[in-house]
Amino acid sequence: MPSASAISSSSWSSVLTRWFWNRELRLLLIHYGIWVVVSLLFVWFESTYLSADTLQKISPTIVKYRNDWGGYVRLSLIADLLYVLPVHASYWLYKVLIGKGKTWSIVLFVLYFISYALILSVLTGMVVGYFSLPLEREEALATIFLIWAYTLVFITVRAYRENRRRQRDLEKQKIQAELQALKAQVNPHFMFNTLNNLYGTALSGDADRTAAGIEQLSSVMRHVTEASHRDFIPVDQELRFVGDIVELHQMRLPRTDTIRIKTEIDWDEQPAQIVPLLLNPLIENAFKYGISIQHPCFVHIRLQVKTGTLYLTVENSILPRTRLEKGTGLGLVNVRQRLALAYPERHTLRVEEGNGTFLIDLTINL
Repeated sequence: MPSASAISSSSWSSVLTRWFWNRELRLLLIHYGIWVVVSLLFVWFESTYLSADTLQKISPTIVKYRNDWGGYVRLSLIADLLYVLPVHASYWLYKVLIGKGKTWSIVLFVLYFISYALILSVLTGMVVGYFSLPLEREEALATIFLIWAYTLVFITVRAYRENRRRQRDLEKQKIQAELQALKAQVNPHFMFNTLNNLYGTALSGDADRTAAGIEQLSSVMRHVTEASHRDFIPVDQELRFVGDIVELHQMRLPRTDTIRIKTEIDWDEQPAQIVPLLLNPLIENAFKYGISIQHPCFVHIRLQVKTGTLYLTVENSILPRTRLEKGTGLGLVNVRQRLALAYPERHTLRVEEGNGTFLIDLTINL
């Protein structure tokens, strides 16, 4: 059984660890350390490069400690701590009061900040009295004003940066929510199309192709299920998924010279990550709107990943269709939205239509 002293030591260690990892405490300690270092460097510079007469005129305090560095270090450690603590305390009070968003809280903080000069006056008087500093009234007032102005700038900058950080977090959460919503749209659409493909294969009476299709579908749906819960997946998994989709579509099509399917998938085997299920709608649309048993048609797919960049070209024939058969373009809209959210300024998507051909050219800097 551990002794009481061991438990006490462990508790204190835990408390100190939590304090050390507290962001505000770390900032305070860093801030305090910077002030001490800067003040010591400032005194060293003035005492080294300025004459005694000049120092006596502009800063009698430095003259007093010119040959007593140990004394000035003690002065700096105590004075800087007394000034840094109110600076951070003022920011904490700002967050507490202004965060309420009430008129009375804003008025209260303004009144506090006006009276903050009085607090600094008391602290300055304590330092001057304790160390018996030869500080003139004008120099004391200048010190108080500089600390007051510094605190105002400190609060303003911290509040601005904190507000920007919150905005970035909210935007990130919004983007994640939108990506999940768009990803959720892909799954049922893909399932419907794939089952429809297998239904067509089964009607043809080809049991072997149907069995192979079911096995292929199992692999594809396993990928869809697992990838739906992840923000990014290895690019080779997505390439394999695209290959499986193409094979499933080919299974339902008759072997005829009027239907030409060409697929090229290449990867340089360099590790890369990609948003899952991103390319699927482009492949789906090519087969849905570019293939017909009654008309000569084609689908050409070239997918390449090289040195962290993905290149996809999908080209398919444009077939005559009735108004009801024309697509709504939701798949392409979905892809555009997901690209804008996941790869802003890191992708190009070109869509062309003409001469009986529909072309999609996509480049993503992964």
